[in-house]
Order: sequence, then structure tokens, then C-alpha cells
Amino acid sequence: MSTVRARLAIALAALAACAALAACGGGNDDTAANDAAATTSTASAPASASTTTQERDDDSTATQESGEDSGSPESHIAPDAEVAAGLKRLKGVGATVAATGGGEEARDAVEKVWQPIEGTVKKNEPDLYLDVEDSFEQLSAGGAAKAQQGKQRLDQAIDAYLAKHPG
Repeated sequence: MSTVRARLAIALAALAACAALAACGGGNDDTAANDAAATTSTASAPASASTTTQERDDDSTATQESGEDSGSPESHIAPDAEVAAGLKRLKGVGATVAATGGGEEARDAVEKVWQPIEGTVKKNEPDLYLDVEDSFEQLSAGGAAKAQQGKQRLDQAIDAYLAKHPG
């Protein structure tokens, strides 16, 4: 019964995180909807041979210049405010996952929140990016102790990032 409850809790946390991400916006125009649509299509669309561009809040267009595949989550550069909000949501998902003892479903739950913002974190703070990724391994390893260690490591990495980049 506890496995069913854990899976339900993780699914609910992921759903809540997705809903919160979709509700994110920062303006009175429809750029928030466009940003959400671009994030969704970037995360789910296969890579293309052409150069991917992203429209930013200041209406400038930036060409992706990382060495990553242009369709990969690591190539998406999100606005700082979106990253800060996403990292705060990620802490909540991490806490929920740790409370349920982690497991494979945990990786899916955290990845849904992490993917739209990980490219920016990787670009700005490569070491903290690795700490976050490593914390996901601990969260998904299974077992309450490992999950709690993963949550603590995730919280430390997020707090360090937000101290340098408050959004």
C-alpha cells in the first residue's frame, strides 16, 4: 500500500509542479503563453538540423551557442525569474519525493520541473548543475536515507544558486 501512496504523491507533486510552471508568467502581454509553449515544444520536440533560436522577454532573439544538441533541455536558456521560480518548485518536489522514500518515479517527478531551467543553471553555475543532477540520483536510488540525503544536497545546491542568481 505504501508504494501506491508514494507513486500517487509523486504524481501529484509532478502535476502540481507542471501546473505551477504553466501558470508562470511575467508580463501583461501574451509572451508568458508563448514562453510556456516554447518550453513545452523544446522539451518534447526532436532535434532539428537548423539552429534553434529563442525569443526572450526583451524581444531580442538569442541563438543557442552551447555545445549541446539544440533540442536538448541543456540547450534551453530560460529567463532568470523562471529559473528562480522553477528552483523553488524543485525544492518542494524534492521534499515530497524524500518524504515518500524516493525511487525511480522520483526521477520523472523532478525532471519535469528541472528540464525547462537546467540549461540556464548549467550555463551560469556548472558545478551547482552537477550537484543538482547528483542529488537526483540519490533521490531516485530508493530508500528513505538516500532520498533524504538527496533532498539535502538538492536544497544546498538550489540555495547556493539562488544566493548568486536571485532572479
